Amino acid sequence: MIRLALIGFGHVARKHLKILSSIIPDGNFLIISDFPLAKEDNLSSLRYELCADLSRLEEFNPHGVIISTHAGKRLPAIAACLKRHYPTFVEKPLAKSTSEFGDLLHKVGQTNGSFVVGYNLRFTKGLAIVREVIKGNTIGNVMHVHGQVGSNLSKWRAGRQIHSYPSLSRERGGGVLRELSHEIDLLLTLFGGCDNAVGFTTNTYFNNSDVEDVAHLSLKLGKEKKWVVASLVMDFVRWDDTRNLCIVGDEGTLDWDLNRGQVRHSDKTNKTVELLNSKDDLEKSYFRMWRSFLAKEFEKFCNFDDALACLELIELIEKQNGEMKR
Repeated sequence: MIRLALIGFGHVARKHLKILSSIIPDGNFLIISDFPLAKEDNLSSLRYELCADLSRLEEFNPHGVIISTHAGKRLPAIAACLKRHYPTFVEKPLAKSTSEFGDLLHKVGQTNGSFVVGYNLRFTKGLAIVREVIKGNTIGNVMHVHGQVGSNLSKWRAGRQIHSYPSLSRERGGGVLRELSHEIDLLLTLFGGCDNAVGFTTNTYFNNSDVEDVAHLSLKLGKEKKWVVASLVMDFVRWDDTRNLCIVGDEGTLDWDLNRGQVRHSDKTNKTVELLNSKDDLEKSYFRMWRSFLAKEFEKFCNFDDALACLELIELIEKQNGEMKR
């Protein structure tokens, strides 16, 4: 019987549990949460126990741990998992700040790659197709890239007061850069490390919060003689949910609409071919992700170093905009 511990039981953790319980219906779950379960959780069909702190973790001896507490609260849980070498999944972003890790850094190297971060876009069919097209030189040399991701935060959690969202709290690791950092990880995954970055942020819409709600980034990715310039627009503002990536090469263009699960290739004659049309690609990426975690295919995930590089880039943009230290 597979034993999994979930540390934190907010909206995201509930979604993970729903998927995991469909994959392993006979699984045994330890839910570690400060708050009592809600009536609507309806976990009667599951084998689970509830605990308010980490005291039961060692005795439960899980095959894996999912950490979904907000970014400002997860360090003790991460430390406990690293100490016991549990395969560990940490919800993105990795942490509130890079400075939190300190002495824990060397312990990550002792996990044999089983410490992973939950950037689920790595498990989309769209990404696999885009990688294949770029690798196959179908669009030639990549000239530049533009990404856009936006959704009004008010729609995210129906029935909750907007200002209770961790997304709008600096202390809890919020802000558009961290919340929508999937797209940053996506660009770094496709094109390599970031050599240079400039960004501008504002909090004009949710101006009673202490985090940014709009960010415009300009990035220089890759390596010498294969530089790729990229722009990325991220926001908590727009009502028409948008998630697109456009990759322009000297032989053609790729347009990836992540929300619709569509990838289109246009060649030099402006002929367009649809390479993917799978509207549930994003949703299915979570199932692929959890099947890979259970199968210990950790190499498919964002690892600690990649997640740290993503967080370092975010902190660089924050520093450029004079935001207060987290």
